[in-house]
Order: sequence, then structure tokens, then C-alpha cells
Amino acid sequence: MDFDCPYCSWGMNREDINNQVHEDNHIGEWDIKCTNCKKDLVLTAEPSIDYWAYRKEEG
Repeated sequence: MDFDCPYCSWGMNREDINNQVHEDNHIGEWDIKCTNCKKDLVLTAEPSIDYWAYRKEEG
């Protein structure tokens, strides 16, 4: 799951709220409704940095 509802802990994926958030893969804040308990909540998207390490080619 991408995130949980702060009221009922229902797990949701980004795809579950596509009809509520139209700016896919953007940083920002949106008012959405939980798909389970139907309460209003704020979804915030923030950037993240991932790191990968791999062997350096010798020669």
C-alpha cells in the first residue's frame, strides 16, 4: 500500500484515488476522501531519494 487512512487505517494505493488526484507524480497536497470510511483527509506528496550501490568496473 502507498498510504493508510489516518482515521480507519485502511490501506490505499495511488491508483485507488485516481479520480480524486489528477496531478500524477507531482509534489503537492490534495484533499481526498478515504475509499473505506469516506472521511475527508489531506494527502501530501513529497520527493524522495533512493540510493543504489553497485560494483565499479575495474580495468
